[in-house]
Amino acid sequence: MIELAYGNDYEGYDRNIDSFIKRIRQKIEDDPKNPKILVTKYGAGYIFGGDEG
Repeated sequence: MIELAYGNDYEGYDRNIDSFIKRIRQKIEDDPKNPKILVTKYGAGYIFGGDEG
């Protein structure tokens, strides 16, 4: 997936985004381990607001 966004020359790790999301959650969520604002949506990525519909 990262290749689609950045091309084949991207040298970062695919887990970088997960690390960034974790840090953001620590700053904005009341309970980062049970996020309500920045939610993981399987097969899509991340969504705001927790609307899983």
